[in-house]
Amino acid sequence: LNGPAYAIDVEGNDFYASGLFTKAGGNSSADGMAHWNASAWNAMGSFSGIAFDIEANGSGVYAGGDFDVNPGITDFGIWNGSSWSTLGPGIASDNGILDIEIQGSDIYVAGDFCEVGGNFNIRGIAHWDGSSWNALGTGCFCWGSVGGRAIGIKNSDVYVGGWFSSAGGVPNTANLGRWDGSAWNAVGIPNLIPASSQVLAIEISANDVYVGGWFSGIGGVPNTGYIARWGEPLPPCTPC
Repeated sequence: LNGPAYAIDVEGNDFYASGLFTKAGGNSSADGMAHWNASAWNAMGSFSGIAFDIEANGSGVYAGGDFDVNPGITDFGIWNGSSWSTLGPGIASDNGILDIEIQGSDIYVAGDFCEVGGNFNIRGIAHWDGSSWNALGTGCFCWGSVGGRAIGIKNSDVYVGGWFSSAGGVPNTANLGRWDGSAWNAVGIPNLIPASSQVLAIEISANDVYVGGWFSGIGGVPNTGYIARWGEPLPPCTPC
């Protein structure tokens, strides 16, 4: 690449990258988004802009970011190997789609948007159920144009991080909330002190939820600046 990559993903022998580059392997048609097929770099249609997240699976390559693809696909698109498409009315954001998580036929996207298809409850986070876009409650209340930044899925729970004043109006959900399938919840006990600033990354391993971002602390727990773990407490030690 002749510039930095912002997002990458791998599926089998196929490697996908997007970023601030205008050539991949000398191929000037691979501008901003490119596919390595184990032998050469290839263009991915008429792509203009940048993808901040790429999720490749057997049904296609899902890209979210700040881009346009002919004809008229903005910020979220699916590459099937020869052309781009979108889902439903598509999603257009102020500053980009920043994270995509896929679980079976369910697709979740987070970004700086405050409506999808005229539904103004779909803000900051959106769910595609296989046939239409849906809100998660009343969504993440945006501060200006800022909303969802990161998604993590644990069983039926969807964790959403970002820069928002609350998730669904629930107390103590600033910047981080948990959707249980029907309602928003604080991550932790009900009076948990929320993240002090943006949550930009979420990763889940077994029963642990790891979050990273610009926050100086979370949950009132000492030494949780910028990175923290929410999980089941360790069992008490048993004397010998």
